[in-house]
Amino acid sequence: MAIVNFAILCYSLVLVLSLSEISIATDVLSSLQSINDGQTLVSAGEKFQLGFFSPGNSRNRYLGIWKSCLNIQNISSKATVAQLLDSGNLVMRDEKDQNAENYLWQSFDHPSDTLLAGTKLGRDMKTGLNRYLRSWKSSDDPSPGEFSYGIDHRGLPQLVIRKGFVTEFRSGPWDGVKFSGIPLLPNFIFNPKVISNSEEAYYEYYGHYNESAFTRSVLSYTRSIQRYVWNNITLEWFIMNSLPSDPCDKYDQCGSNSICTISDPRICSCLTGYIPKSSQDSDMLVSSSGCIREYPLNCSKGEGFIKIEGVKMPDLLQFWMNTSMTLKDCEEKCLKNCSCTAYAYSDATGEGNGSCLMWYGDLIDIRRIAETGNRNFYIRVTASDLELISNSKKKRRLVLMMIAVSATSVVLLVASCIIWKKRMQTQGTQLDPEAKDEENLDLPFSTSADTITSNQSIKDGDIVISNAKSFALGFFSPDNSTKRYVGIWYYKVSEQTVVWVANRDSPINDTSGILSIDRTGNLVIHDQRQNNIPLWSTNASALSAAAANNCSAQLLDSGNLVLFQGDSKRVVAWQSFDYPTNTLLPDMKLGADRRTGLNWFLTSWKSRDDPGTGEYSYKMDLSGFPEFFLYKGSDPVWRTGPWNGIRWSGVPEMNPNFIFNVIYVDNDDEVSVIYGIHNASIFSRLMVNETGVVQRLTWHDGGRGWVGFWSAPKDTCDEYNGCGAYGDCDSRNASAFDCTCLPGFEPKSARDWYLRDGSGGCMRKRGRQVCGSGDGFVKVTNAKVPDTSTARADLKLGIKACEELCLSNCSCTAYTNADVRGEGSGCMTWYGELVDTRAYTNGGQDLYVRVDAVELAQYSKSKKGHQNRRMVAIIAASVALASFLAIFLAYCLVMKRRKGRKREIELLSSPLSLRDSPRVTELDENSTSSDLPFFNLSTIVAATDNFSSANKLGQGGFGSVYKVIHLDMINISTFFHFPQSTMETRRAVQYFEDLLPVMAERLGGEGLIEELCKGFRLLMDGEKEVITFESLKRNSALLGLQDLRDDEIQSMVREGDLDGDGALNQMEFCVLMFRLTPELMDVAGRLLDEALLQNLSH
Repeated sequence: MAIVNFAILCYSLVLVLSLSEISIATDVLSSLQSINDGQTLVSAGEKFQLGFFSPGNSRNRYLGIWKSCLNIQNISSKATVAQLLDSGNLVMRDEKDQNAENYLWQSFDHPSDTLLAGTKLGRDMKTGLNRYLRSWKSSDDPSPGEFSYGIDHRGLPQLVIRKGFVTEFRSGPWDGVKFSGIPLLPNFIFNPKVISNSEEAYYEYYGHYNESAFTRSVLSYTRSIQRYVWNNITLEWFIMNSLPSDPCDKYDQCGSNSICTISDPRICSCLTGYIPKSSQDSDMLVSSSGCIREYPLNCSKGEGFIKIEGVKMPDLLQFWMNTSMTLKDCEEKCLKNCSCTAYAYSDATGEGNGSCLMWYGDLIDIRRIAETGNRNFYIRVTASDLELISNSKKKRRLVLMMIAVSATSVVLLVASCIIWKKRMQTQGTQLDPEAKDEENLDLPFSTSADTITSNQSIKDGDIVISNAKSFALGFFSPDNSTKRYVGIWYYKVSEQTVVWVANRDSPINDTSGILSIDRTGNLVIHDQRQNNIPLWSTNASALSAAAANNCSAQLLDSGNLVLFQGDSKRVVAWQSFDYPTNTLLPDMKLGADRRTGLNWFLTSWKSRDDPGTGEYSYKMDLSGFPEFFLYKGSDPVWRTGPWNGIRWSGVPEMNPNFIFNVIYVDNDDEVSVIYGIHNASIFSRLMVNETGVVQRLTWHDGGRGWVGFWSAPKDTCDEYNGCGAYGDCDSRNASAFDCTCLPGFEPKSARDWYLRDGSGGCMRKRGRQVCGSGDGFVKVTNAKVPDTSTARADLKLGIKACEELCLSNCSCTAYTNADVRGEGSGCMTWYGELVDTRAYTNGGQDLYVRVDAVELAQYSKSKKGHQNRRMVAIIAASVALASFLAIFLAYCLVMKRRKGRKREIELLSSPLSLRDSPRVTELDENSTSSDLPFFNLSTIVAATDNFSSANKLGQGGFGSVYKVIHLDMINISTFFHFPQSTMETRRAVQYFEDLLPVMAERLGGEGLIEELCKGFRLLMDGEKEVITFESLKRNSALLGLQDLRDDEIQSMVREGDLDGDGALNQMEFCVLMFRLTPELMDVAGRLLDEALLQNLSH
């Protein structure tokens, strides 16, 4: 976690004032008192102080409040007193007013960059007062910056971060509990609150359980809103969460009518019924320009809606809202309006009258939220789209039915396991780096405009253009700066984008600069007005006079500026690719040359207006197994993890076959990585920006400019060592604390973890020791492996030998494969603390953590129980699906025969059914209301041979059953004689009439599984979230078990308890239901047999 030391706490101010001759008491200033620099005013509860301060490196003095900090306000007073409250609110009130809450003015109405508990953000409709946060200009300047944070109260309130008038981030609308785009449920530290009515619309938060826990939200000058919590033990602030947290949080990241999914390597995709607006997006596999409808809506019949769950609602640009509608009315109203493209519905009371929100036009800024519980969102689609979706569902149901039949076969089950275990093998391309250099640098001599010779110079205003006009070199000034630098930028990109700067730390103050090759053969930049003193030079190795006279510099189409020695251009004296600034271009190396000691790494600019060497660097660390670090100064910020043969362990979304090809080299000469690009027409670059973010950007010609393709750090789990030693960070459950401990470890400080501060890390469980008899390893899947500075690698060992190697050394704490390609190879072992480990949904690798015998036994039991539960679930689901298929087929047979039976019953029960017609096909000429054939009694008697016992097929609840023969000796339908019924038969028939159509509608196992498992929430203990004996006994009536004895209920719990903890978790409850499934099916089958016997005949 990012920690702010208490010593610099006063720099993050809550309020800055300019007061003159204001009074002082304990927490009150009267008109007879004043505060001098060095004195402070302390609130009654000693929670906040007011006094003079200087922020950061500034010498300016401000009057402010600290323990958290706010903004700059000027005030003059006469007969008033100023009081500093324990909430951090500085209030002005009439000295004679006995009501202490009658404020003439309060600092909470004028916040700066910090939001405290009880501070409102929003608008007062009566007074017009609008409260919002405003960032500082910089860490040293508390004057108003360019970012603001406040409430957008149009429609449903939502929080927004703006840069000027441009929206940078949006929380999504308030749904009554939380904002739809912020997956953070009410927690144990604070609760959010939103009020929106005709008088005011505002957001605030208040302390929840622990009022002693100080918390604040700060709008940083780098654009993020960060939640800090104070740790009373370490006396430090730590970051609880920060927004925006990933690229999908950026406003309108994917364009209109698209959805952003951070777990998808492509990130952007179109909504159903839409296609990418730009064909270039299809090539780039992103949708930066957004999407358009594949088939336009025409407001015709057949159009409808599809439901999308777990998303942040679109921005409310064109919308309509009604707070009292039913779901059906909401859908119908949207369907009637041809401009309505989507709607959302929420019924918080459950009474059927909820809020209906409709969107018109494009849908902007939608993203996936891992957390469920957001309001339902429905987008409008064409009839053809609905048909495609319906066909897809039918195919899916058919597949499920096929699986149900196939699952009963052991052979297919084993085959499925083999297929599941098989891994794809990826062949990495290893190229000779020297050959690569020769390919880039060994070019024929050219005297074109891309070359600078020893008798030429480049003045300010001149540019050098590469042969294919991809890059240009010349003098430039960054935005809002008059200083001049020599740099390389994209020539074909309309927005000047500098990728390399020569004199980044030695700018020229005017246009008097010159770039040339001097007498030593080096490229130099000098200022004509300062006696041509060199400001920058390539400093290549000393060259002979003859060689120096033949030197030339060429700008290649790769963006590399190369200084050649000699006419042949075969000897490279210097190249800009060896000295990158903040940008990595395709075919440029990052890493280290082990022969020369040259280190290829990136460093950020100081600011957007200053390309000087900044505080962030991105370089390879060779102290362990090679991996890249993002540093702030000398402090690590983020780590890629080691190369595992396919990708960096900490970059799971990286796919070499996606847009880029990656060449990783690790030999005696060098260790480096090169990113190539498959399509040369795509401009892509990796950079470290001035705010400490590593970004992959891609140019989009459609007017969108540079589009963010990938970035890091993405979330709090990317922060280096955020959970401390032996901690494991998992951000997949947004409502839970990110930090957990690795197997065999527990938090060092339970209180710190209660406050969501995991920086203290974990320690081995008390009383547990490793390196004894019986210790072993627990597998942690989909992991970013720990920092390799304490790791050793042996690429010749397999995984089994690696385990034995680690087990034989008491200092070894974990091991893994060094290369995950195929079945895995190589061995990497850790000695000492395991630092900076995190979990991924997919894309990580297996890490084996050393545990003692007790812990290993517990995990082995849990793993065995999990495997048993998995197998039981597979078998039970297979049996259930196969049983359902059998019942469904029987049901179809029942329905088919009942149709014929219905006609026969109507015939025999009708007084007009006995006629004198001699043939079966003869009908009553006067009867036109029915299409049934009528038979006379003589025909029936003849057909049954006078109801002969030889033709009697059986007897059921409706009477005797006979086989009848047509007079032409052709078999005709069977029917019943003397109809009668029984209560049991009606119950059996009614049972299947009600049950089977519902099951048939589902046509698969998912519905059945859901029905079996959904009772868990009704039966569980609300506090423990498991089913205990007490909770099952208390709620036994819900299952019809109210007559069971205590020992029978206890037996039921024991029957389902697979892990031996004396209670049933949700999986155990589902497995128990599956175990009961065959018995339920037996009962259902018996009822079906009775119904067939009593009502049907073959």
